[in-house]
Amino acid sequence: MANGVVQLIVGLAVAGAVGLTVVLTPVHRPNEDVAFLEHVAATAERAEVVAPETRAFLIELTKRHRSSLAEPELDLRRREALARIIAATRQADRTQRRVYGSAQ
Repeated sequence: MANGVVQLIVGLAVAGAVGLTVVLTPVHRPNEDVAFLEHVAATAERAEVVAPETRAFLIELTKRHRSSLAEPELDLRRREALARIIAATRQADRTQRRVYGSAQ
């Protein structure tokens, strides 16, 4: 009897967790993804120096968004935003090397 109750409680907990995960998992929205990339690109372009943790995040972000989108206009915006992020990171790297190089 106790085993049946425990199995029922565990089963309900698993079902609840799966249901909650499905409800809370965001639906893939390419428009919002591209808008986020454009926002990150604008922020990265303003940065003079990029911290190592931020650089790792930007690298991972650009890797995750490499796949093409079905809508050509969105895909163009995605590619441009990624190119801006990469260029801004490289520019910040050059500035950082110049700052640290002159202090030595």
